[in-house]
Amino acid sequence: MDTYNLAEENDGTLEIFSFSILSELNSLDEPVFEGDGDPSLYGKTEYGSEFKLENNLGELFTIEIPSFVIDSLAEDSDGNYFPVVKNGENFVPTDVTLSTVTDDETNITTNRYINPDGLNVTEIISSEGTTSTYDNDDDLSVNIFSATSIDAETGETIEITNLNYDNALGVSYFEDISSTGVTSFGYFDESSNEGYDVLTNSDGSTETNHYNSLGSLHEVNYSDGSYEKSYNQTDESGNSKSLIERSDQDGNTTFEFYDETLTSAEAFNFSFTESFSDENGNITQIFSRDNGNGQVAKTITTDGTETLAVDYIDTNVSFTQTI
Repeated sequence: MDTYNLAEENDGTLEIFSFSILSELNSLDEPVFEGDGDPSLYGKTEYGSEFKLENNLGELFTIEIPSFVIDSLAEDSDGNYFPVVKNGENFVPTDVTLSTVTDDETNITTNRYINPDGLNVTEIISSEGTTSTYDNDDDLSVNIFSATSIDAETGETIEITNLNYDNALGVSYFEDISSTGVTSFGYFDESSNEGYDVLTNSDGSTETNHYNSLGSLHEVNYSDGSYEKSYNQTDESGNSKSLIERSDQDGNTTFEFYDETLTSAEAFNFSFTESFSDENGNITQIFSRDNGNGQVAKTITTDGTETLAVDYIDTNVSFTQTI
């Protein structure tokens, strides 16, 4: 074992394969402290051989010695392996058991790490990617999915990671990251039926969506300064009303409105006609239809609150959103 650095007089006297962890490395092989992601461990035997351990430590929280390390450093001339001993003040033994089930028809492998004293991990490996579920018997579930694919048109390698967090109170959180630059995150609270999502697209545009059982606001901001906002309301009878605000890169704003009596193809269109301020500094902008039958009044108060009021055919509908 480790015959390159082992003195001849000591050859054959070793009975234990031992090593120490010198540092944790990032993807650039640079030492880091409290690293995240999928760090490696740089190790060195007490006889000088060096190697790295890479076992997805950011997710599994375990150290496993790869077989090639054992084959290279811990096998004697007869093909027998020396015992590997774990020690150190921070080592806490646990009775973790591993069960593996492989479905040959679907080509899906399921690994279950059961730890009676702590975190249980379920790992599902398929052709689509790997899903890891973490459960600590505390009514909290964490799921992580990762996959790598090839874009058929560009040949680009695309890596994605999805995180889902759910608890017994009905609150869920998700986060999706792609190497293409597309990212998203959001939450949903089942008790209030309210959610909020944020999305960054590969073209640099961003989207936000804030919603509950009675309404929503979906906003898209483009890199050229233009934007689009969609306001939707639904009453307890199921009647819906939708107002779309669009602004181009020059700041020209228009509105489009439709409800349960109007299809989107029959929507009313409103364009800017005038603007005025009151004595408190609040600004009101008026957008009117071409035939003069109806208007949208947008009021912006000094504290940033925007109120939108739609008036057509003796009907008032109000939308309120705080910016």
